[in-house]
Amino acid sequence: MKYGLMADLHLHRWTQFAGTTPEGLNSRLAGLLGEIERCAVEVSSAGGTVVVMAGDIFHVRGSIVPSVLNPLRDMLERCHDAYGVTFIVLAGNHDLEGRDSERLGSAVTALESAWVKVVNEPAYFPGVNAHMVPWIEDIEKLKAAIEDLSTFAGQYPTPPNIRAKRDLIIHAPIDGVIEGLPAHGLTPEWLADQGFRTVFSVNYHHHKVMANGKVVIIGALAHTTWSDVRSK
Repeated sequence: MKYGLMADLHLHRWTQFAGTTPEGLNSRLAGLLGEIERCAVEVSSAGGTVVVMAGDIFHVRGSIVPSVLNPLRDMLERCHDAYGVTFIVLAGNHDLEGRDSERLGSAVTALESAWVKVVNEPAYFPGVNAHMVPWIEDIEKLKAAIEDLSTFAGQYPTPPNIRAKRDLIIHAPIDGVIEGLPAHGLTPEWLADQGFRTVFSVNYHHHKVMANGKVVIIGALAHTTWSDVRSK
């Protein structure tokens, strides 16, 4: 099953390195929205119909403004109408008012529509053959949620021979992605041992392939912080 995958969009009314387009959009925001459309075009051309956004859609934690939200909603609708693409959106830590993902305090809930499914709790999506887990701050609780997915997810039992055919998409910090950062206890080796085909993760903005290709750090669409400079 083919699907598009992006993360850490950090949509925002940027002030640095930004201006205003003739349409009144923040220019950095407009560039990121254009990448959503480019992804939709690529997915449609490849025969897919789904784009997964794996969290941190918005930049200011738990807060959005109309001049960011409305252009994003318009772009998602445009991609659906023009290319037949639907979207699955995970809640990342920047999308949340509180410490953990819940619908009440999740900014991405504002994107829900007939063509946008929002993931505020662990879920399995047969259409893309992937389990998805939004932001859970406590690493032990996150690992327990992933282990539970490894056994059962709703009505979809996942013994080893089935797990090996499914992806896992999470929004979480993985040890070793960025040198010098303290370990949190979520290692690529542990994730690889859970038996999924591929684990895709995001939180750190740097793209990296780990655990012999079993764990992929998606990476951000663009540099967002100074620490991102010269990263992939």
